[in-house]
Amino acid sequence: MAFNYFLSLLTVLMCSLLSYGQASDAEKLQKTLTKATEIGLNDTQIEGIKSLYAEYNEQVAALNAKQKTHQNETILYLNSEDQEKGDALLNFRKKLTGLIDIHEFERLFGFQFKDRIEQEAAAKYEEAVATYTFTKKQQKLVKDTFLLSTKNEMMTWAYYTYDPKIAYAKTTAAKATGLKRFNDLLKSFEIQKTIPVTGNPKMEHLVAMAKKAALTEEQIQKLLHIVSKRDDQIAVYPSIWAKGDANYVLNFHDKVTSKEEAHRQFKEDLANLITLNQFNTMFKDQLQTQIKRDAYNHLVEAGKVYNFNKLSFEQKESLKALLLKHYTNKKMYNEYYEYDWTLRTQKLRVLQFRFEKAYKKALDEFGITAGSAKKSGAKGFDW
Repeated sequence: MAFNYFLSLLTVLMCSLLSYGQASDAEKLQKTLTKATEIGLNDTQIEGIKSLYAEYNEQVAALNAKQKTHQNETILYLNSEDQEKGDALLNFRKKLTGLIDIHEFERLFGFQFKDRIEQEAAAKYEEAVATYTFTKKQQKLVKDTFLLSTKNEMMTWAYYTYDPKIAYAKTTAAKATGLKRFNDLLKSFEIQKTIPVTGNPKMEHLVAMAKKAALTEEQIQKLLHIVSKRDDQIAVYPSIWAKGDANYVLNFHDKVTSKEEAHRQFKEDLANLITLNQFNTMFKDQLQTQIKRDAYNHLVEAGKVYNFNKLSFEQKESLKALLLKHYTNKKMYNEYYEYDWTLRTQKLRVLQFRFEKAYKKALDEFGITAGSAKKSGAKGFDW
């Protein structure tokens, strides 16, 4: 979606930057130079724009002549000159950035984006007022903030569009700045972000499972906010990485700005909010396939040493229940304590010790000893 938007924006820019209706090239140039004088560009900048435009027109004229010749000489015309024209325009835009900065670019060409900026900003505003309750004064500040942020995003892309990588890096950074500006505004209003639940299947399921785990309403609201906090962090990271990617041949991504770190921090926030039993209630169902597979594989391997065929149905069910309980706990410990490797290792060691003790006791009571296996494996266990 975003790529298609930027692609269409680039197409519009290519067609509109040097075009004001059906005016001649000389008329278009004069209008642009008049506006350049009005916004305060100096003589060197104005002469530079005239020179760049003349150079670009000469290139296009030569390509048009070449194109006409190729079209007249073949039944299959492959449009190679169209690509060269696009490259010529991008080169013109790149050289233009050497003459004028992004603020001058906006004053000179930004009028073309006025309607689009207002539409995009209005959509952001409507989404915000559906989520938050603002006073009339706050509504005005929010509208102005979205107009400014949207204008910065669009003009940044337009200015740097000659290089997609740089344009992406600069634009994503502008988006991150816009998001921070809006969040800072909310803080100044002392408004806590409202996390939409209705209509969002994942959030609806999360709340349902939280209620099943007997979380209080206050805990549920905190849970929604730590989910949002994680998602906001991850959304900002691409702008950080892209900036480095645009500036360095080898970009060392800071691990603090990785998705893994965001999820680790989320797990820590979650562990500080809910108990292990509540975590188990809320998320165990997602891990049932893995738990059953681990328990089954345990029986397969153990069946190479022990003969389970002699067990009664009740004994088999008892052993299966013991394994399922252990692997459920093991999976829960792994996930719940994931934020702290040392703590998780300690918890898992204690868990494993208790399991091995209970497992040995069960085998002794069933009269199962090592070395009596007869390809028993996991056969006979109902899964």
